Amino acid sequence: FDSYQNNMFQIPTFLIQKLDQNQIKEFVEKYCFNVKEVSSNVLKILKSKKNIQELLSRPLLLTRAIEIIKIDNYLPEKEGQIIEKFIDMLLKREKDEKKDPLLNIDNFKLLLSYAAQYIWHKSQSNTPLHAFKFNKLLVEGADKFGLERFNAGYITRIGYELEILSKNGDLIQFYHQSYHEFFCKHFLKYEIY
Repeated sequence: FDSYQNNMFQIPTFLIQKLDQNQIKEFVEKYCFNVKEVSSNVLKILKSKKNIQELLSRPLLLTRAIEIIKIDNYLPEKEGQIIEKFIDMLLKREKDEKKDPLLNIDNFKLLLSYAAQYIWHKSQSNTPLHAFKFNKLLVEGADKFGLERFNAGYITRIGYELEILSKNGDLIQFYHQSYHEFFCKHFLKYEIY
């Protein structure tokens, strides 16, 4: 069924092979530049997370988990929490280390959440939008939530630089489906209250 489904639309499809335990160990060691103390600590914390071993065999989540452990010496228990923690770390670094006075982390996440939920309701997937439409959604979101005027291009630029968004020509989409899902979930906070 998988091969049928993958070929159904006659577009190239790539399935990312999950890593086995030996590959995870090798990946962590290389990612930590073969620094024994760091890689040993990361591996110890990864192994302690019995409930999410399946998730950690995926390269994107594994790299995010390694970064979180290297900085906080801790790893959340759920995929969404790992993605959120990683995105928060990126934004905090942008704000604090790069001294970006314009970045309001809560507003950044709210506006991308607004765009994510629009994309989800339109196509149920991480479908790219024209840059003009994407930026228009950010302005709409700012108006809806009463945020002060801002430059939508600034939000998308930060999104590209942090690899939260990707751009191909005039089309913008979330860098990964997991990011799109996170921002859709994040938006529910604002719809419920």
